[in-house]
Amino acid sequence: LEDKAHTLSVHTRNATDHGAVRDSIRDALAAFGGRFRWADGKCVVNVVPEGADDKGRAVEKLRKRAGATRTLYVGDDVTDEDVFRTAADGALVGVRVGLSRMSAAAYGVRSQKDVDRLLTMLCERRAGSVHG
Repeated sequence: LEDKAHTLSVHTRNATDHGAVRDSIRDALAAFGGRFRWADGKCVVNVVPEGADDKGRAVEKLRKRAGATRTLYVGDDVTDEDVFRTAADGALVGVRVGLSRMSAAAYGVRSQKDVDRLLTMLCERRAGSVHG
């Protein structure tokens, strides 16, 4: 269990029966009368208050608060798809880690090493444009 102050994450990586874990969480949440919802992730079940923003809405709010005109978002989880779907206006560039034809991300890389390479390349180009 991971207490995230406003949410709870139940990590299931070592569970022998992921379905049983999800069923147990669903049953436990039913006792709270709809005050919570859960979202399946990659080897994790996230429990959040009903009405709380998903990642897509949260990122949009952060972008607006920061005044960001362009945003790079990199993610590898099922819950990151909420963010990738918000990228339609072109102000957000979504990159999926772990290639998936089902992803809404415009771009994809195979591994974390590829993310490191991408960020290094972007930093180098940015530094070059500032100095050159």
